[in-house]
Amino acid sequence: MYKYHIIYQIANLVNGKIYIGKHSTNDLNDSYFGSSVILKHAITKHGKDNFQKKILFIYDSVDDMNNKEKELVNENFVKSKNTYNLNTGGTGGFHYVNSSGIGKEASKKGIQSYKQRLLDPEYRNFICVQTTLNNIRYHENNNKVYVGHSHSNDSKSKIGKANKIKQKGNGNSQYGTCWIYNLDLKKNKKIVPEEIEYYLSLGWKNGRKMKF
Repeated sequence: MYKYHIIYQIANLVNGKIYIGKHSTNDLNDSYFGSSVILKHAITKHGKDNFQKKILFIYDSVDDMNNKEKELVNENFVKSKNTYNLNTGGTGGFHYVNSSGIGKEASKKGIQSYKQRLLDPEYRNFICVQTTLNNIRYHENNNKVYVGHSHSNDSKSKIGKANKIKQKGNGNSQYGTCWIYNLDLKKNKKIVPEEIEYYLSLGWKNGRKMKF
């Protein structure tokens, strides 16, 4: 059993946004820094040194902790642009959510709140950039299946013939796409024409750069 049940606040010292969460622990000085995905993205962007954690309340029971979180992290708090919380508080953690049957409803509300935040151009741009960088890091570290391997000439010939047939016209995976590039990310990207205005608004440029 845990000795302490706390309500904590994590503040972004750069833009003033805050996250309020709960945590059960036996060590008030542990390194726990929240489980919010949005908060983790913000920490990646601004650096952990620009975030400050503060314990707001300490309780002896889980119920008291949950009640305080419910009081603080209400619908108005979640809707605020100055917070990182996506869901209202007061539930008893993952076990409670799963066993009580409210998990799906909470998930729907979280998705709706996330979509609402994506209407903010600055936040949408941040998510796009972070997603791209995370994908690059993942593939650099994990996508090494073919390192040191090569196809035989016979296999190459068969693959080439199959692709030549499959990739004709609108069967081509690149059909109807265009190139754009981003100097900050040093990256080229293929998109469909319908997405061009969106990416241009995020700082991407038309065309493809062979060297950054």
